[in-house]
Parts: sequence; C-alpha cells; structure tokens
Amino acid sequence: MTALTTIEFAKDIHTFKRLADPEGIAKPVRYPASDAFRFTTGMALLAGGGVSICKT
Repeated sequence: MTALTTIEFAKDIHTFKRLADPEGIAKPVRYPASDAFRFTTGMALLAGGGVSICKT
C-alpha cells in the first residue's frame, strides 16, 4: 500500500471523511484543563473522528 492509498484509506474509514488537524486534537486535550471541565465527572473523551477499534 502506498502512502497516498494509506491516507485515502484512513480518510475513508472516518465518519467525517477527513483526517484531524493539530487543532482538532489539541482542543479535546486542553478541555480537562479548562474552566468548562470543573463540573464534569467520570467521562471518556474520544477524539477519533468517529473511528473506534470496534469499527475497523
């Protein structure tokens, strides 16, 4: 599999049909350090674009 077909395959399995940009990953990572998190308990935050190990 070439690099281009690997990227196209990765895009195809995602719900949004695109790969994440750095900001798309940074925002969920910063969330637990923000004031918005102060009333959140017991959560699992997935930043996978709709792909999980169960979908592949």
